[in-house]
Amino acid sequence: MLLTFGSGFAGLNLKAATHMHIVEPQWNPMVEAQAAARVDRPDQDKDVVIIRYIVKDSIEELIKARQ
Repeated sequence: MLLTFGSGFAGLNLKAATHMHIVEPQWNPMVEAQAAARVDRPDQDKDVVIIRYIVKDSIEELIKARQ
């Protein structure tokens, strides 16, 4: 399942997921933290891998620096 922060922000519980790929960094780091918390739940049975993609010399680096 692929979601954007806007569409996945509606209170989903994705505890069956084992991988999360962040491809659109947010200016507010709490948005990313909340998205990660929806996947990595306290009753999660498996380890969750969270991967953040940052393109060198791009806006993503600027956003990450300001977070």
